Amino acid sequence: MANPWFRMYSEFATDPKVQMLSEVNQRRYVMLLCMRCSNDDVTLHDEEVAFQLRVTNEEWMVTKAALMSKGMIDDYARPCAWDKRQYISDSSTSRVAAYRERKKQQGNVTVTPPDTDTDTDTEDKKPVVKQVIKTDYFDRFWKLYPKKKSKADAEKAWSKLKMSEEFFSSILVSLSTQAASQDWTKSGGQYVPLAATWIRGKRWEDEASPATQQKHSGFAQADYTAGVNFDESGNVIL
Repeated sequence: MANPWFRMYSEFATDPKVQMLSEVNQRRYVMLLCMRCSNDDVTLHDEEVAFQLRVTNEEWMVTKAALMSKGMIDDYARPCAWDKRQYISDSSTSRVAAYRERKKQQGNVTVTPPDTDTDTDTEDKKPVVKQVIKTDYFDRFWKLYPKKKSKADAEKAWSKLKMSEEFFSSILVSLSTQAASQDWTKSGGQYVPLAATWIRGKRWEDEASPATQQKHSGFAQADYTAGVNFDESGNVIL
C-alpha cells in the first residue's frame, strides 16, 4: 500500500505568515501537516503532538500559540487551510476506484493505474467542505496559559475585554514570548502570575526582557536536525 501523501504549494516559501515564523516553527508546522495527513481526522492531545515533534510540552505550547496567532492551526493543532488545499481525489483509493470504474465502462479492467495524480480525475477534485467550529476566545487562551488556577476569576476579567481576532492574536504572541521567558520558566513556573492578574494588568503590553530577547535570538542559528537543547538559563545552545 502506498504511503499517504498531501499537497504542498510553492507559495509556502513566500507566504508572509510562514516567513514571520522562526525556522523551528516553520519545521514544526510542516510536521503538523504530515501528522494531519497520517492521522486523518483523529484529534491528538497536546502531549501526543509534543511527543511526535520530539519536543517538551512547554516548547510545543509556545509553538502552538505562535501558529494559532497567525490562524495557521486550530485549538486541536489541525492545519486550518487543510480542506481548502487537499482534494478527495488525492486519496489513492478513490483514484483507483474511479479509474477502474471508467475502464469497466470501456470493457477493460485489467490495468492497474499508477499511484499518481492526473488531470483525468477532475470530477473527483471537489474540496471537502470545511466545518466551521466556533471557539470561545477565553477557552483558547486558557488552554495556553501555563498556570491553571482561579479560572472563574480569570474568565471574569477576560469578559471585560473588547475582543477581536486581531487583538486576540497580539495577546497570543505576547503570551508565547512570556511563557518562554526565564521569569516564567524558573523554579517550575512558581513566578507565573495568575491569569486574572495578567489580564487585569494588561501584561500582554509588557516588553520582553533582554534575557528573553537573547533567548529567542538563537533560534535562527540553531541546528534543529538533532533537536533543540537549552542551558540551565533557558538559552538555546548553538
